[in-house]
Amino acid sequence: MSEDELNKLRLAFHLAFDTDNGRAVLAELANFTRADEAEYCADARKDAYMQGRRSVMLHIQKLLK
Repeated sequence: MSEDELNKLRLAFHLAFDTDNGRAVLAELANFTRADEAEYCADARKDAYMQGRRSVMLHIQKLLK
């Protein structure tokens, strides 16, 4: 992805989430994905699911910085 494309994507994320409703959605996503806590599960499939779920929110947070 080019720098220009990345900047456009970041702008789109800011436009989508930089509102009261957008912040409420982000808060719910952070809670659902447990973005602030790395979890581990001995079941490899469940662990992969949890890490994948968390990685989505971390990606969104990264784009919003």
